[in-house]
Amino acid sequence: MTTPNSSLTQLNANLDGIAHTLRDRRLTVPRYQRSYAWGEEQIVTFWDDLRSALLSSTPSYFLGTIVLSSEVNTRGNIIIDGQQRLATAAVLLAAIRDQFVDSGDEARAQALQSEFLTYRDLKVGAEVPRLVLNSNDAKFFSANIAAGRQTVEPSSTSERRLQQAYSLLRSRVEEEAAAAKSNWQERLFRWAEFLEYEVLTIVVEVPDSSDAFLVFETLNDRGLALTVADLLKNYLYGTAGNQVNAVESAWETTVSNLESSDDEQRLLDFLRQYWSSWYGAVRERDLYRSFRTRVRSEAQAVELSSKLAQASPNFLALVTGDAALWPDQSVTQEETDTLQVLRLSQNRPLLLAAMDHFPPGELNRLVRAIVSWSVRGIVVGGIGGGTTERYFCDAAVRVREGQLRTTEEVLAALKEVVPADEQFRRDAATVHIPRAVPSLSFRAS
Repeated sequence: MTTPNSSLTQLNANLDGIAHTLRDRRLTVPRYQRSYAWGEEQIVTFWDDLRSALLSSTPSYFLGTIVLSSEVNTRGNIIIDGQQRLATAAVLLAAIRDQFVDSGDEARAQALQSEFLTYRDLKVGAEVPRLVLNSNDAKFFSANIAAGRQTVEPSSTSERRLQQAYSLLRSRVEEEAAAAKSNWQERLFRWAEFLEYEVLTIVVEVPDSSDAFLVFETLNDRGLALTVADLLKNYLYGTAGNQVNAVESAWETTVSNLESSDDEQRLLDFLRQYWSSWYGAVRERDLYRSFRTRVRSEAQAVELSSKLAQASPNFLALVTGDAALWPDQSVTQEETDTLQVLRLSQNRPLLLAAMDHFPPGELNRLVRAIVSWSVRGIVVGGIGGGTTERYFCDAAVRVREGQLRTTEEVLAALKEVVPADEQFRRDAATVHIPRAVPSLSFRAS
């Protein structure tokens, strides 16, 4: 039996209304959390689900779990998970407030403002948001949503998403008030009350972010909508300590290099396959645990984030098939086009390792050999299995360790999964070879 983590024995979990959470806490989204990401589909679903629940015979709606940490020397809570739901609830409350404003009911508008959106901070002597988003979104959210002055134009994708969320919810609130006719005030008051007491979340609060990440990981294992890439980023940022600026810069470079700001799967594929090229095959679900095992210090977080930034252009070359992106123009466009036609990803960890360690001529030989081995595997069968990936990842590790320096040595390491000449000739005699690869030599090396 394992001994419970001592700090996790201080974990608090309470069922609370989402607007009540906004009212009773000072909430901050840390800089390493991604910016506001909900689009039109999520906003419309959010509204439709809440409205259906509100109009039902037993009005109540469960929004999932929110994870908060209470860091030393901070005035409030850090949001580890739940930013999108909390921010959208705040946007909806702002939309209700502005409906009161536009209808001339300043008293109720001010009540909503002071209860859920801002409070007067004695230290700074001004109204400040109860919810502070990350550095990318904080200024826009504070001015346009929390304060409601509409003074900042959106200049980034996340700010435009916040603006879209407000516009969508503002129009829904306006329609709701119009439908209620003379009872519009009561209807909007009912919405605010519903958000405060009946739109429920489980608020999990732990003493510090390291414990919160543990809870976050556990929730991810339970199948909630948390991305592994976000989990890995959060862990790196949390581990970086005073070096968080360097890690943040390297992470942003990685995402930019991969052209993956709107394609999280590409980022996750890169993280998993690059990591596998160093430590052997790892499944997506086990990637975070492997990170936690091997990255434990500020220096290790900085080193890994730097390596990810350096390797990301090579991965983009693999997934896009652009020969110009390969190191030292080591392959022709025809060769990389052939890799694309074969559509096999098991070889990527090996190629990522070879891109770092093989000279251009040897890297070209390896690419041509991998094409040949892949065709052999497709003809004979079994090339797409997990065993093949494991062998390729093990070979990648050995390339990085300097044990495999030539294509012939790599072939020797892969002999269990690369079909031999006799087997290939026998099976190829009864299989149609695709015309997409007519010029290939099917030699093993």
